[in-house]
Amino acid sequence: MLLTVLNETLEEMQKANRSLKEIGEKLENFAGKIGTLETRVHAFEQKEIRIEPPDLGPVSERVSAECTGLKKVTEAGLLKVAVAVETQPKPIVRRISFFPETDREGNYKTLIRWMIGGIVGLMLVGAAYVLANEWIQRTQPLQPPGAGMEMKPSVDTSAAAQPKTVPAGKPLRHGRKK
Repeated sequence: MLLTVLNETLEEMQKANRSLKEIGEKLENFAGKIGTLETRVHAFEQKEIRIEPPDLGPVSERVSAECTGLKKVTEAGLLKVAVAVETQPKPIVRRISFFPETDREGNYKTLIRWMIGGIVGLMLVGAAYVLANEWIQRTQPLQPPGAGMEMKPSVDTSAAAQPKTVPAGKPLRHGRKK
């Protein structure tokens, strides 16, 4: 019985050795394949890959031709629209607006400045008129020509010594003659 057990164990060991040899051979085979693959990868890494740029000449010519055609069609359409808009009747709007809603030039500022300047100017002219009128009223009135050329009689001492008599209701006038 011991002999049978030993024989069976020997057979199993022989099978295991054979399978180990087969596995070893397969590993060596795989190692060789991996080595060749590594050399190929290394050679591929060292190679420079040059790709020539594509020739876009025909494509750009075609695109420019299509763009030119589209531009012509667009211009023709816009001309038709412009003619249609010009031929339509337009409403007449007559509106005076001192402060328009869309005043980009700032005309309302100019209007306000002119109004304020006009008011100040009128005030200055009025003040000058009032001052000039007061000045004219204070000065002596002009005498008519020949008024200062009259001959006066010489003063009599006896007449100068007499006081003037004034009627009861009239005050004395000093200075001007009217």
